Amino acid sequence: MTWLPSPDPSSPNGRLGQTHQKIALSQLSCFCGIDLAKNHFSIHAVDERGKGILHKSATRAKLLTKLAKILVMTISIEACGGAHLGARQFNILGHHTRIMAVK
Repeated sequence: MTWLPSPDPSSPNGRLGQTHQKIALSQLSCFCGIDLAKNHFSIHAVDERGKGILHKSATRAKLLTKLAKILVMTISIEACGGAHLGARQFNILGHHTRIMAVK
């Protein structure tokens, strides 16, 4: 496991060649839920009207690549052992990540 520092909004992200932008939650019109699992992840995104715009499956190795190619959105993930690492990686890509407690 690799430790990632929390992203600094003022510095460019050298690994991805992008700059981290501050985006208000009201500007994020798409929401995405990711079901975290051991090797395969389900990605489901909806627009502001609740219509599904993305439903894909990704392996652990390709998850960040797929998320880097989609527009910036709010991503919700279930709290688990790897949730905080995943949230930091998604935030580096420019997404806003929320970790939800298991109920």
